Amino acid sequence: MRKINMIILILLVSVLLLMTNNSLALAQKSDELYSVTFKVTVPKNTPLEDNIYVVGDFNEWPDKGGMKLTRNEDYTYSFTLTKAANTIIQYKFSRGDWSKVEEKKNGKDIHNRVYTFKEDNQVVELKIARWTDLGNKSSRGVTVGDKINSISTVTFKVTVPNNTPLEDNIYAAGTFNDWPDRGGRKLNRNEDYTYSFTLTKPIGNIIQYKLTRGNWSKVEVQENGTDIYNRMYTFSKEDQTVEIKVARWADLGRKSPEVMTIGDKLNSTVSGNIKVIKKFNSKKLDRKPDIQIYLPSDYNKGNKRYPVLYMQDGQNLFDNTIADDLEWKADETVEKLFKKSKIDGIIIVGVNHAESNRSIEYSPWTDEPYINNAMGDKYLEFLVKELKPYIDKNYRTLSDREHTGIAGSEMGGLISFYGGLKYQDIFSKIGAFSPAFWIANGRIYDSVMEIGKEEEMNIYLYTGGKELGKSQLDRQVVNNNYYMADLLKESGFSSDEVKLVVDPKGTQDEKYWSKWFEDGLLWLYKK
Repeated sequence: MRKINMIILILLVSVLLLMTNNSLALAQKSDELYSVTFKVTVPKNTPLEDNIYVVGDFNEWPDKGGMKLTRNEDYTYSFTLTKAANTIIQYKFSRGDWSKVEEKKNGKDIHNRVYTFKEDNQVVELKIARWTDLGNKSSRGVTVGDKINSISTVTFKVTVPNNTPLEDNIYAAGTFNDWPDRGGRKLNRNEDYTYSFTLTKPIGNIIQYKLTRGNWSKVEVQENGTDIYNRMYTFSKEDQTVEIKVARWADLGRKSPEVMTIGDKLNSTVSGNIKVIKKFNSKKLDRKPDIQIYLPSDYNKGNKRYPVLYMQDGQNLFDNTIADDLEWKADETVEKLFKKSKIDGIIIVGVNHAESNRSIEYSPWTDEPYINNAMGDKYLEFLVKELKPYIDKNYRTLSDREHTGIAGSEMGGLISFYGGLKYQDIFSKIGAFSPAFWIANGRIYDSVMEIGKEEEMNIYLYTGGKELGKSQLDRQVVNNNYYMADLLKESGFSSDEVKLVVDPKGTQDEKYWSKWFEDGLLWLYKK
């Protein structure tokens, strides 16, 4: 009894520490400011002499005027607002008063536009269908459409050398921005790891430019390392996409830097048989996630059935080219263990995360202001009631709970841990790597006590000693995992069912999750 009371006391102290730290974090978060630029395309019959204004609750819906938009070179208009995180605004556009307000394409009133400030440095592109006073009529005088017809918009798509550091930005410097010593026009990185930027200029305009990684010591050069002449382009009547290839960088030459490069992303690291289901149809989720499926190397050699491990953050498991950063090397790890006869083969089903809504989907609980409208329980219903039946129907699985596991990291570790306990009739194995037990003031601890042990389980907990990079917080993270391991045992799970690993040097990333994934698999799928 004394041991139980001591455990409860430790847990209460831990939760109080978590609440204190979370309160500080929440206070800091509420003070965070986000800047968002709204880029507006107006109807072509908009008189060029007219100003465009935005009116809304942020400027008390003025009868005349409002916040004046800036006209851009391409004859779009833009304005920037800075607001506290999660601020919601309502607004409309006009040409100076309410008789010249925007309306729907069919001439009916539009509802107020609504925007929530969720991320910093965002660009929101908007289009005005019509003006109430103009409709589809042609305006007298010069219009925006007249000007658009006299300009050309060109997108420059740039392929960079494979040894380009992934962390570096690419810039264009030239006559159009006065050849800056540092920076310049920052290029956007595309999904295929090319880069691009767009310029709009009057037809006949000629520009000269070069590409750099931020300054002239990192400028592009020829293949042999000598300087290149300025690139030149003449804007013609038709909008175009111009493809460009950078041969080498002045500072890198052919050297391979000791950081992740574009080449690392372009060279697929898939090992084994990976199937991809694009846009899996789900009625439980507000999206259609891509599913990554690893099949064992002997899958096509017979009728053997296999255990299944359902994992979160599917895009980070098998292939550097689609990973957010590094990959887990989950496929290489399973292949190695199979060749050494340490496991009999496993099917791994990875669900790609929901990008900016990842934390919302992976949390069972709302945690303002970090997580609004938590969808963790819906996500688990998707796994259990939609995805698992599909996998069992279409692949040779051992579908019983004894052969079914769930695993993930950070927020994915939290939902895996919670889901494995909640659905002990479905899962018998839980792998929680750097699990975010702190979410919602540590409510996961209450869930463990409420749910308790219903079935025999294999539970693997991993955490690093340098998860957050601050000694006091790092110690707390480690202690929280020790508390959880003890709490599981107090809730009925034996020492043979729970394993906790702490890597003193471990950081919260794929490098260490990959390192300990083999140990986790061997624990979860014991022979």
